[in-house]
Amino acid sequence: MSAARATVSTDRPSVVVIGDGAKARQCAHALINHGRGRFRLAGVVRPADAERFFFPPAADHPDVERDLGNRGDVALKRLPARVVVALDDRRGSMPVDRLVDLRFRGVEVQDVATFLEELTGKIPVLSIHPADLAYGPGFRLSRAKTIAKVGGEYLLAIAMCAIALPIIALAALGILIETGRPIFYTQERVGLRGRIFRVIKLRTMVKDAEKNGPQFSRSDDARITRFGRFLRQTRIDELPQLINVMKGEMALVGPRPERPMFVEQYRELTPYCAFRHSVRPGITGWAQVCYGYTAGNSETLEKLSYDLYYIKNFSPWLDIRILVKTVQTVLGMEGL
Repeated sequence: MSAARATVSTDRPSVVVIGDGAKARQCAHALINHGRGRFRLAGVVRPADAERFFFPPAADHPDVERDLGNRGDVALKRLPARVVVALDDRRGSMPVDRLVDLRFRGVEVQDVATFLEELTGKIPVLSIHPADLAYGPGFRLSRAKTIAKVGGEYLLAIAMCAIALPIIALAALGILIETGRPIFYTQERVGLRGRIFRVIKLRTMVKDAEKNGPQFSRSDDARITRFGRFLRQTRIDELPQLINVMKGEMALVGPRPERPMFVEQYRELTPYCAFRHSVRPGITGWAQVCYGYTAGNSETLEKLSYDLYYIKNFSPWLDIRILVKTVQTVLGMEGL
């Protein structure tokens, strides 16, 4: 069978990865671990084999299938739905005109960074290039979208207060019974364009929680009270931040605000940390529903990957998706 008679797969989208280095392995592992029925890894092809794999000679050359092994049958009878170019070094790669040919034959062609972003819902901080942020799509929130988001969330926050106030009152009573005053606590956080504001939360830790200095909160943190753990699991401790939303300091959805001292530490890890301050911080966010709380620098970089994805791909529908997932987390008590 000649290449001209090959057809694109119509079942679960199959993906062929072109590459033989670290990026190709990373992509293949991501497909196996995150595909979850969305994609099927059809194979990983070395750049040197890609020409024959996708454009085999005519059928009167029977040695083609023997040379390519089982992969030859796939190449001759069915094209993948998608080809991901995952090369550590672009020199000597598959000719661009051949990739264009594949697109004309109905195959979607993507670079590895774009595909991994779609597959995992995050932008790998340690593997992105500044040009990807400067020239790539996304990272643009128009004035109209900003006004609509701020105004819509302000009205929604007012409406939510009617439901939140009785819950906050009961939570305050529980804190008072277990550990006494104070019921609330405020803390400096970094907001839009680096402005400092004070976030408002229900107290979930013992009174002298930071007597040894600021530190990350962990899932097994002994400083969290029994009732405080319940408040965190249900995210009730975050409800007073509706006031921050109405004051314009926060959004309902956005990257979680960090403390100034931790922001300085993150800047030493990556310059991309500053991108988080291009939008208002949120009560909930893409990183929270996908990853949860962080307890160290490596986890912070992972959370930043999700925050960058949110900022790049912001849309009302993504906000709605995050709010729905947050409600599911609260109802399922899946928090810390």
